[in-house]
Amino acid sequence: MTLANQSPHSIGKVWAMPLTAAAVVCLSFFLFISFFNRAESLVFVEFADGAVFRNDLSTAILESGSELPAGTVQIESASGSAQLRFDDGTLVTLEGESELAISDSRQGKWLQLRSGRLSADVAAQPADAPLRITTPTAEAEVLGTALSLNANAEETGLAVDEGLVRLRRLVDGQSVEVPARHEAIATLHSTGELLIRASSQPSSTWRLDPEASDVRVTKGEPIQRDGQLVYLGQPYLAGHASDGAKQVRSGIAINGEFVSLNVNSRFRLRYHSESPLTVFLVTQRENGGFGGNFECRLESEPLLPDSNGWREALVSMSDFQPVAALRHRGFHLDGNTVTKIIISVHGDESIQLATLAVTDE
Repeated sequence: MTLANQSPHSIGKVWAMPLTAAAVVCLSFFLFISFFNRAESLVFVEFADGAVFRNDLSTAILESGSELPAGTVQIESASGSAQLRFDDGTLVTLEGESELAISDSRQGKWLQLRSGRLSADVAAQPADAPLRITTPTAEAEVLGTALSLNANAEETGLAVDEGLVRLRRLVDGQSVEVPARHEAIATLHSTGELLIRASSQPSSTWRLDPEASDVRVTKGEPIQRDGQLVYLGQPYLAGHASDGAKQVRSGIAINGEFVSLNVNSRFRLRYHSESPLTVFLVTQRENGGFGGNFECRLESEPLLPDSNGWREALVSMSDFQPVAALRHRGFHLDGNTVTKIIISVHGDESIQLATLAVTDE
């Protein structure tokens, strides 16, 4: 199914003209049909959750089964993701709050990761037409491998799981070849030697530590309460309803590659909220590549609060299920590495997190 075949409510262009809402939808839908019928499709959308696609013509909510021409995929939701497949089998997965431009030429596939995180399983590419992935600070040249990239305006982190990737730092043109199980970081300001280091294997146990450098709390304001540091949930975009309306949640998000899961893994939480809680995980497979998104909902009633209102929960791996967009696609948690955890509640409800830990007992 192409975007041209999507239902009218998925069209998101706002027109500054005196037209009725129905006329706007019809006109946008007609333009999409006209454009996509003659535009060359570059990728197929394996699944999409909390994503939009845009080009010079308009914007549409991205749906699984769509075929996309050149343009930009944006994951607006912190918990969203999308997986794109090229004709040669190359799979690219884009994760929460990320933006990726897609194009193609005789010189090979070209992706521009403007911000966020992607992982890729790249099929063998022609020697004279590699896949190129550019970021604000670096360019990766790929002939066939498995890798992940994290990018922002200041730096790019590359981790290679299989094969070999050439990474070039844009600030000075220095380049290195990064082999399997190694990583490198290219920053906007550094002109020292571009170093390669062996990738570390995450432990099977982990505890949220404000002083640790291996994780980043990207959402959640640190405050003092009851004599300890806790994180106060912040609003974030969780997705869109079928009518296009934004769905907002309040939560704490932790990013990194910080714990490896097994059948004995348990998540231990101490939190303050009167509302049901959702624990959301983004994971990576043991040998690299996207491992799936999973969630578990904790009802507030069975977890009685203490005298200060704190509740404690112990969540096992079997309590997690793949998110709706990934059900029946064979994803599982055993052996995966967690790359993001979001602890959240609906809307503007309050959530405070005092303890988050993973054990394997």
